Amino acid sequence: MKRLLHILLFLLCISPVKSQVQTQELYLLHYDYERSWRFGMTLGLHVADFHVTNDLKIVNLPDFPHSVVLQTEVTNPGLGFQIAGIIDYKIVRNLHLRTGGGICFGQRELSYYDALSKELIHKMPFDSYYIDFPFHIKYETNRHSNFRPYILGGFNIKYNFGCGINESKGVYFALNAVEPFYDFGIGFDFFYYYFKLSVEIKYSGGMINVASKNVAERYEGYRDAISRMNSRLLLLSFHFE
Repeated sequence: MKRLLHILLFLLCISPVKSQVQTQELYLLHYDYERSWRFGMTLGLHVADFHVTNDLKIVNLPDFPHSVVLQTEVTNPGLGFQIAGIIDYKIVRNLHLRTGGGICFGQRELSYYDALSKELIHKMPFDSYYIDFPFHIKYETNRHSNFRPYILGGFNIKYNFGCGINESKGVYFALNAVEPFYDFGIGFDFFYYYFKLSVEIKYSGGMINVASKNVAERYEGYRDAISRMNSRLLLLSFHFE
């Protein structure tokens, strides 16, 4: 995975050399070079998990015969999907400001183990129903025929509607509803006769400890076992403009 990302980043750093002979008709030239505002939509898939820092303290759990040191990890990263709008403003040539709200659905599951015996004690599934508010800077290389790579970075404010306690599902502590993320990614623009398609891969990392102090009564041990928990998402997006 790292080797592939290094190759893609290397390719993005090299501006394509203009061909002396144009072998293909150029599409959407007016849209690409003259319009300052662009609008579109995004469809995407993502894989989400948590980066968990264990506290490794002795805790007590209901219906468990003795005190235990819990070790927590994400055993099943969740697959989800996203739909969003695009608002793109060209600041100068090759540099754009991009925003637009959207919704993102997914699930992540924490597994709790006895740190000594490695016995599985509990699985805690967290549903995520995010509303996204991204703010990105997009830098494009020079266009080569109907193809152009780009990089982007920025931040994203996400509001999670699925962050509460749900004892019936075994979710014994809540997540913080508002979560800021930093984003960076790479992508490729493909120009067609009627529209532009962008294929993009992006990493999104949570900037705060998302595990809140709102805990179900008698189940404090599950929250106390965690020192810090940050969200992580890897997104594959298809932008249509």
